[in-house]
Amino acid sequence: VLFALGKVFTLSVFTLNIALLLGLCLNLDYSLLIVNRYRDELRHGRSPLEALAVTQATAGKAVFFSGSIVFITLSALLFFPINVLFSVGMGGLAAVTMAVLVAVLLLPAVLAVLNKRINLLPIPFFRKNQDNEVPRYWHWSVTKVVKYPKFFFFSILFILLILGFPFLQAKYGISDFRMLPKHLESREVFDKFNREFGENKLSPIMAIVETQHKSILTKDNIRHLYDFVDRIKEDPRVYEVTSIVNTKPRLTKDQYVALYTGPKDHLNPALRQFIDTTTHENVTVLTILSKYSSDSPETTNLINHIRTIHPGDNLKMMLTGSEVNTVDILNSISNAFPHALIWILGFTYLILLVLLRSVVLPLKAIITTVLSLCVSYGILVLIFQKGYLHEFLNFDPQGILDISLVVIIFCALFGISMDYEVFLLTRIKEFFEQKNDNKKSIVLGIERSSKIISSAAIVVIAICFSFMSAEILMVKAFGLGIAIAVFVDAFIIRTILVPATMTLLGKWNWYLPKWLNKILPKIHFDPEHVILKK
Repeated sequence: VLFALGKVFTLSVFTLNIALLLGLCLNLDYSLLIVNRYRDELRHGRSPLEALAVTQATAGKAVFFSGSIVFITLSALLFFPINVLFSVGMGGLAAVTMAVLVAVLLLPAVLAVLNKRINLLPIPFFRKNQDNEVPRYWHWSVTKVVKYPKFFFFSILFILLILGFPFLQAKYGISDFRMLPKHLESREVFDKFNREFGENKLSPIMAIVETQHKSILTKDNIRHLYDFVDRIKEDPRVYEVTSIVNTKPRLTKDQYVALYTGPKDHLNPALRQFIDTTTHENVTVLTILSKYSSDSPETTNLINHIRTIHPGDNLKMMLTGSEVNTVDILNSISNAFPHALIWILGFTYLILLVLLRSVVLPLKAIITTVLSLCVSYGILVLIFQKGYLHEFLNFDPQGILDISLVVIIFCALFGISMDYEVFLLTRIKEFFEQKNDNKKSIVLGIERSSKIISSAAIVVIAICFSFMSAEILMVKAFGLGIAIAVFVDAFIIRTILVPATMTLLGKWNWYLPKWLNKILPKIHFDPEHVILKK
């Protein structure tokens, strides 16, 4: 699919890495959920046909809605006019589409063929006691949480807020040569140039000045250029400006006018070559060096200041260069992010509203997912921005968080975290439909779903940690960010914070206004509603 998309769109090289990671994580999550539910139904004495029907109408339904949320969150990447984000979005959409199709179409067909042979070749050590299907730990832990919900709610919330606090100190930027491993030639050249000459000389600000006339070298244009360069040089953040009107500092404005409007034969060869390389017909180029590094706020403010300076009548100025690109990318992402955020939160809420038939639970799901994201970002700030553990993880800290990485992790993690939320809440809703008891449904839902969520999370974390062996810093950071958030989400939020919150909310968990109850479709998870009739 990506090969076909690559024929239509220009895709970033990171597309393969991240699509592979998302595809593995989602396929394993969905497959584990469906296979586990099918085996669970067989264990309860259902026929293979009934077990498959119940599995499709419960776990299959959860997979479809979960995949829909992941699709929505990843499609938000298409809002950003940045190729790497667009590319990752296309790769992610391909991955989640294939994962859902395989889980709801191919996997059930495989289970139908295998029938009861799905339980062949069991490992004796891991065989469960038929009289005690639910591991004691999950029953013990969720019972404690439901019994003391306030203690667990405030304790876990405090821990999550502490872990997420470094995120407030995040400094955003765009990755440079430091994202590459040291042994690559391009990285070695960058390090050597930085030591000998300074990083700012490697990435100057380029100002292109264009006139509406046929030639930039007219009397009025030269005077305007001279004044324009003077105003730039007055800025204390400017280290040096190179242009055709300050090649010789001793010359005055009128002398430059006489120099360039007179016969070109009088120009010395060096100056003539300089003009040929910087000026062509109605365009000339100025090179501006900042005193500060490319990712510093001083350089950003300098670029914004230069853009406010008018070069003169009949002249138009545009900026380019790696430093300018960084500022423009940050501005583009900042402008597009609110729209992407509204898209994600709005559609996620609507999908969960339809699925859970509650106006409260979707809001709780969004808030807890944001908490796991903040923890992931907080730890990424400590490691990749501030440099903790950088020697152990074999990378050089850049002093920033790549803004593209932050957006990609947000969209990817929001979807993956919602996977576990949907798996858990649909199971709780199933027992609530059967027993109409909030606390019992929470206990039973956690008991039946926590093991599979934890198992899926362990596999996902292992896959993510394998991506940390990548030499490219962006791939390494993406793998670590996903692993941290999945761990927090599966082992802290879904097993402790969610049941504590739902216990405190009580009957408000399932609140649905009467007018909405009439509009929303009836989606059941009670197996008795979905068993095939002969």
